[in-house]
Amino acid sequence: FIIAQAQSHLAGQSIEKLYKLIQDARRIIIMDNDLTDLKIEWIKALRKNIPLSIIHNTYQPQKGKTFHLAPNKETVLAELWEWAKQMSLLPSENRTSASLICHLRKDVQGIVRSLKTVFPELWIKEYHGKSDPVEKAHDFSNVEESWKDVDLVAYTSTLKIGVSCTNPKFERAFCLFNSYIETNAGTNQMLFRMRCIKDYICHIEQRTSNVPIIEDGLFRWLLSAKRECLPRELQNRGIFPDIDSIIRNKDVPSVRL
Repeated sequence: FIIAQAQSHLAGQSIEKLYKLIQDARRIIIMDNDLTDLKIEWIKALRKNIPLSIIHNTYQPQKGKTFHLAPNKETVLAELWEWAKQMSLLPSENRTSASLICHLRKDVQGIVRSLKTVFPELWIKEYHGKSDPVEKAHDFSNVEESWKDVDLVAYTSTLKIGVSCTNPKFERAFCLFNSYIETNAGTNQMLFRMRCIKDYICHIEQRTSNVPIIEDGLFRWLLSAKRECLPRELQNRGIFPDIDSIIRNKDVPSVRL
C-alpha cells in the first residue's frame, strides 16, 4: 500500500475505508516524499498491537543551496541565455553544466530548439513525454556516464524519480513552473535530480486570475472541483444538487466527499 498523494487518488471515497484498509492490511509500505513522524504515529495508532518496522532514509540534503524567485519567465530566460553565451565561448573541458526544469513540455521543446539554433556549440539533452523512450531508458540507466559531457539537461516531470546524478559539474538550474500543474512533492522531486546544483533561479506562474471572487462563481468553481473528484461514470448522474438551489440556500440533498 503506497501512501503518496493519497488525497488525490482516494478522492471521493470514504475516509473510513482508508482507515479499515490500513487496519486490515497484512503489510503496509509507506512511501511518501513528505513523510513525517506525525504520519508514522497515525499509522501506529490504527494498527495497535501489530509489530511495526520503519526503514529510515538517513540521506541528508546538501547545504548551501540558493534559490532565486524570479518575477517573470523572461528573467529566467535572460539568465539562461547569458549562461549559454558564456559557456559557448569556453572550450568544452572548461564548461560547467546546468539543468532546465519545466512543468510544460512546450516550454522545454521551444527553449531547447532556440538554444540549439543560437548556441550550436553546446550539447543539450532533452527529456519529456514525447522524447525517444529508448534514449530515455538508456540515459536514465546510467546518468553519470550519459551526462558526463552534456552542457544542459532539459526535462519535464518525465524525469522525477529513480534518477540521481552526483556529477559536481552541474552547478546551476533554470526552472519554469506552473502552480496548477504539478504537486509540491512532484516538483521537489524534479528539482533535486542533480544533487550538486547549488544555484536555482525559478519562476512560478500563478493562475490567481482564474479564482472566482464573487459568491456565485465561487460556488460553481467548488462544485465543479468536487464533481471532477468522482469516477467518470458517476460525474453525470445527478447526485449533486442544482447550483442555483445552493445559492438560494434551499435545503437540498447533497453528497459529502
